[in-house]
Amino acid sequence: MVATESRGAGSSKSAAVAVVLAGVISALAWAYLAMQSGTDGEGLSRFVSVAGVVLALQIIVVGGFHRMGWRMPLIVVVVFAAVFRIIGVAGAPLLEDDHFRFMWDGRSTVELGTPYGHAPADFFDADLGTFEPVLDDINHPDIPTVYGPASQWTFALAYVVAPANVWPLQLISALADFALVLLLARIATPLVVFLYAWAPLPIKEFAFTAHPDSVGAVLLLGAFIAFKARRELATGAMLALALGVKPFALVLAPYFLGFSLRAWVACVATMLALGLPFGLADAWLPSGLGAMASVWLFNAPAYFLALHLGGAGAVQGLKAVFVIAFSAWWASRFVPWIWRWFRHRDIAVDAVPAALSTGLFLAILPVWNPWYVVWWLPFAALGPLRLTPWVAAAALLLSYITGINVDSDALALYQQPTWVLVAEVVIITAALAFDIRVVRRQRAAT
Repeated sequence: MVATESRGAGSSKSAAVAVVLAGVISALAWAYLAMQSGTDGEGLSRFVSVAGVVLALQIIVVGGFHRMGWRMPLIVVVVFAAVFRIIGVAGAPLLEDDHFRFMWDGRSTVELGTPYGHAPADFFDADLGTFEPVLDDINHPDIPTVYGPASQWTFALAYVVAPANVWPLQLISALADFALVLLLARIATPLVVFLYAWAPLPIKEFAFTAHPDSVGAVLLLGAFIAFKARRELATGAMLALALGVKPFALVLAPYFLGFSLRAWVACVATMLALGLPFGLADAWLPSGLGAMASVWLFNAPAYFLALHLGGAGAVQGLKAVFVIAFSAWWASRFVPWIWRWFRHRDIAVDAVPAALSTGLFLAILPVWNPWYVVWWLPFAALGPLRLTPWVAAAALLLSYITGINVDSDALALYQQPTWVLVAEVVIITAALAFDIRVVRRQRAAT
């Protein structure tokens, strides 16, 4: 008995030492990137180098722990997750310029009363003082904002804290991402928490680059947890807040709301509270979002192939095919679920296809920015796919290779090389095939 306890104590200590060592090296790598992030040139190569080091350390740690049979020390994982995000907030945004739009929208909400109904280009002749550089660097300045009302309130908060500064946006986004880590720690294994909390993609996209998707993702995961706990008011309110960040939460909304009057009331009331100050139609159906959905393509290999083979008409046709196919698949899952509830008053929480719904929805989008994956990862981490979510999060790092980040006369600003799209498809498909094979073997064994 004493010998067994000693071996267990020794294993725990060795595991903690291994994770601390990997954490220190990762922190130094992120600190180097943060110090260099405000300088010009070689931003992509520096990020790729740091991300490569961090990913390699994750692979080494996971492989070593699996071989030794060690248990991941959760507290160490969470502490370093906080350290990495603090370092990111201290750095400058990397490889993207969306934060200028966030700052502009915050100013528009506070100074003009609404960010909707006008485009940044409408103010090119105005005297904006410290906001002149912000306006100059907004991408697609002729298109009004695409962001929903919950995002706009976070942008406004950042403006109130420090106008024309990006760090409040980074802080809000990083805090939401860290809250997501803490929620995962409640419902997932320590290994899963480690894989998400130390992954380069969320650290880069939220702590460094301040995207609001972390706010939406943590709210959607919170709604899921509240739904499992039968907390109907909290479910409805958090779902509405998540919808106010991005409409991605729509695919899970019918499950979470169901026939619960309390959840519906909380959801509708929260949506009204978010949108009324801006005008409900403008807030919940931004004109800029329509332009993005109808015209833009990015990191969507199937759509680019359709464009190459059949032009714009083929792209629109493929969109229709994907929407119909996804809707049919979604209905095939939801109708039996809701019928079961109707007959037995059993909400069948475990039957909610959260990972598949969010993953497939993102897969059919004509624009798949890498930070969108945060809407999928928390649910995918709870599902049967052990490899695909993390391989996808790593493969999507390739999408930063665009004309704006590389010195190439052959690429437009936001254009990707064809090999990047092919590589993403091959890597993610291979991981998915492996996971499907493992799941089939496990089912056959049982």
